[in-house]
Amino acid sequence: MKVVLSLDDLGFEASEDYETLLQLREKFPKFKVTLFGVPTKISQKRFEELEETKFIQVAMHGWNHNTVEECLKWKDLAAIKNYLCWWEELCERFSCVVKGFKGPGWKLSNEVCKVLNERGWWIAVNKKGLSTYCLERSYYSRQSIKNMIALDKDVLHLCGHLNKDVITSDGLSYYISNLTLLPQYTNFSWISENV
Repeated sequence: MKVVLSLDDLGFEASEDYETLLQLREKFPKFKVTLFGVPTKISQKRFEELEETKFIQVAMHGWNHNTVEECLKWKDLAAIKNYLCWWEELCERFSCVVKGFKGPGWKLSNEVCKVLNERGWWIAVNKKGLSTYCLERSYYSRQSIKNMIALDKDVLHLCGHLNKDVITSDGLSYYISNLTLLPQYTNFSWISENV
């Protein structure tokens, strides 16, 4: 079985559960994770630190993430391209940064999807009710790990949040007890390796 784990909200450092990621890397030698980062909340130093880990990949998660509807309101194609160009510059500087995108709250406008597809980005979407642009490069699944293991799936897709606090039912702490059910040499992969 291969596990594809992605976690949202890199950049809200006060609530990030980075220590748990390090524990998972210690337990699983093949551990990898895709983090969705909020560009205006991640420092240059933080990108440098993440580059050193070799098991973390970072994709874009909105711009400010002030609301979960932030990217749903993006309609100006030139502004969208500016945001993406800024991130693409990071991709050139850091190998851990990739051209992948997930809107906060899984929400994004058709304009965002169109520009992302034109520029060759992959897009993480909740397939319910989004445009066909998004469905061309989509990734999503949210089920209990125990249920997924029981189904004996080849690929286990997990998504959640990189928060310490159990504010959401999909925070990293929610997954820990179930992840420990997996064999030590479970193969983990980044989203980019599966699109």
